[in-house]
Amino acid sequence: MRIAGSIVVVLFAIAGAAGGSGCKDKAKPKAAPAPAPAVIDAAPAAPIDAAGPVVAAAPPPLTPPVGARGVQIRDLQYAGFAAPGLPAIKADGSEVVTTAVADDGGRGYLDLHFLVLDGADGHVRNDVRLANPDETSEAETADDQAGNLDVETALFARVRERVAQANAWLGASTYRDLATVARADEGAPQPSESIVVGDLTFTYDLAARRLTVTRGGQTVATHDLSKRVPKPSQRSDSPCPGDLAYLHALHVDAPSKKVVVELGAYAQGHNCGSNGPIFTIVPLP
Repeated sequence: MRIAGSIVVVLFAIAGAAGGSGCKDKAKPKAAPAPAPAVIDAAPAAPIDAAGPVVAAAPPPLTPPVGARGVQIRDLQYAGFAAPGLPAIKADGSEVVTTAVADDGGRGYLDLHFLVLDGADGHVRNDVRLANPDETSEAETADDQAGNLDVETALFARVRERVAQANAWLGASTYRDLATVARADEGAPQPSESIVVGDLTFTYDLAARRLTVTRGGQTVATHDLSKRVPKPSQRSDSPCPGDLAYLHALHVDAPSKKVVVELGAYAQGHNCGSNGPIFTIVPLP
């Protein structure tokens, strides 16, 4: 698998014969000595690439201005992106913008979405797929067959346009940062997991799909997320039975007293893709 948009071609030149040398005649020699043949190349030939390997540079990334929030895609493989300042909430609290990465199922192609969430409950208002793994795979296959980079170059142009539109959306309004507390463990989801924010403990029950908030051991809020989160599959006859939702991160906005809850998607099975995180918004008690 190669890095999309970048290909290295190295050309080697074979120098000609040195001055004064002749070409061998592989035919049987005649009785009488033949005259010395003319020198084909009296001086060494100049290398085809005297300066070294020719490297076709990858298209430059679309990077937000220094210090600004936005999206940057460096590579369409191996999750090659950055999103400084995201997630963020609009100044009036009406929307949250974030990125979401789905699992490509082992191929390694980037599957990146730019999401605009409703500031009240976290429902997705707008979903822009910035990088599509199937597009990347198809472009690479087409270029491999054609022996050029035409399809991949066109794909990079489309991706850069999508990123530009996402960053333009961010630049059209005023947003503020959210305080993020992420899950420390990167292992498989447990039946019940918690994240602590200040004096509050947020606990997600995987089977019940319920988020409970406690303070000092006392329950202060309970949120039923069963309508937002698919029921975990109990199938044992499928190599990819589906995702398990788990408490991946909490993004807190103290001014509006809101918490953006990010439930990660853990793919069950080897090299099984997942649909990416689910977001919801709950009040900060």
